[in-house]
Amino acid sequence: MKVLVACYGGGHVSMCVPLIEALKARGHDVVVLALTVAGPAFERLGIAHRRPIDFVDLERVRRYGERLIGRHHTDGKGLSRDESLAYLGVSLQNLSAEIGDEAAWAAYENAGLNAFCPTEFMKDVLHREAPDAVVATTSPRMEKAAMRAAHALDIPSVCMVDLFALIEFDWLKRADNGRYLTLPSDKLRQRFEAAGRDPEKLIVTGNPGFDTLGPFRNMDTGAAYRAQKGIAPEKRIIFFAEQPEPQDPDLPRRVRKHLHEVCRANSGWQLVVRLHPASSDPAKEIIPEGAVQSHGTESLHEALRAADVVITLTSTVGMEALLLDRPTMILAISPYQHFVDYSAEDGALIVPALEGAEAGIAALLSGGAEAQELAAARARLPEIGGAAERITQLLERITA
Repeated sequence: MKVLVACYGGGHVSMCVPLIEALKARGHDVVVLALTVAGPAFERLGIAHRRPIDFVDLERVRRYGERLIGRHHTDGKGLSRDESLAYLGVSLQNLSAEIGDEAAWAAYENAGLNAFCPTEFMKDVLHREAPDAVVATTSPRMEKAAMRAAHALDIPSVCMVDLFALIEFDWLKRADNGRYLTLPSDKLRQRFEAAGRDPEKLIVTGNPGFDTLGPFRNMDTGAAYRAQKGIAPEKRIIFFAEQPEPQDPDLPRRVRKHLHEVCRANSGWQLVVRLHPASSDPAKEIIPEGAVQSHGTESLHEALRAADVVITLTSTVGMEALLLDRPTMILAISPYQHFVDYSAEDGALIVPALEGAEAGIAALLSGGAEAQELAAARARLPEIGGAAERITQLLERITA
C-alpha cells in the first residue's frame, strides 16, 4: 500500500510522525508532503519528504507568488524564498484559474490565506504519485485540498482530527473532506454524526500525536531538566507554550511580558517560554532577561513533565500537559478562544483575564481544594497510546 501523508507544522507533524512510522513498520510505502514549516520539522526528524515546490512549475506561478511573498515569507523559518513563491503562487494561481484574477485577489484580501484551497494542484500531485490512500490532518488550504482532490479522484482518504474540531467543523462535516474521520473521543463522534456524517466512517482511534506521551506520564524529568537549563532545584517552573495569534499578533508577546513580571514578583517561580515554530521569526523574538527558552529542538514532553504549571491559550499543548498530569492553566483571552473547548472537566483551570494569571498559578501550586479537584479530573482522562496502529489498520482495511 502506498499512502500520501500531507501536513503543515506544529502539532500536525506530531500527529503524522507516529502514523508514518507505523505504516513503514508494516512495510507500506509512504510519501510525505511537507507544507511550509513542516519541512524543517521532518528534516530534523530525518524523515524523507517532498514539498510543494517539487510539484510546481515555478515560472508559471511566479507572478502570483510575488504578489504575496512580501506579506507571508519570513527568513529564518527554514523555508527558502523560492519555496514560499511556489506555495503561495500555486495557491493564488489555482484560485485565479477558478474565478479570475480580480475575484481571486478580492477573496484573498477578504479571507487571507484561508481563501485558498488549491484542489487542482493537489489533483496533479495525486496523479503523479498515484497513492492508494491519502491522509491529512484538519488544516485548511492544502490539507483540505488534498482531501477534496482525493474525493474527486475516488481515492480512499482519512482525515485525522486532533482535538476539538471547532474551527474546522464546517468543512470537516462535508463528505469530501476525508472519506473517513479518525477522532480523539466519542463525544466528537456524536457531534459529527449529528451533523450528517456517515456514522460508519467516524472512527474513534485517539490522537496519534499523543501516542508518544505514554512513557512520559509517570516520568520525573524535573531534576534533569532544571540541571540542563540552569534552574535552581527549589524553583517552580512556569511553562508558557505560545501559538500564533493572527488577529492579534502581539498578544503572545504581551502574555510573555506579563508572565515574566509575575515570575519576577514571585522569586520562587521560573518562567520558561516555548515559542511556536510558526509564530514569528524566533531570532527576532525577545525572551525577557531572567526567563528561560525551551527551544524547538528539545523534547516538549520532557519539558512539560518538568513543569509545575503549564500555561497556554488555545494550543493543543494544553491537552498534552493535561494528559501528562501537569497542572494546566488556559488563559481564555485569545480571539480564537471559541474554537477550543478546554474545561474543568479536562482538569484545566480556565482564567478569563491576563490579570488573573498570578492568582491562577498560585492556586495550582497551592495543592488546595480546587487544585485537588482538577488533579482528579486529569486522572479521569482517556488512556493514551495505540492511535497510529489503529489508523494504520483502518487504512489497510479500506484499501484492501
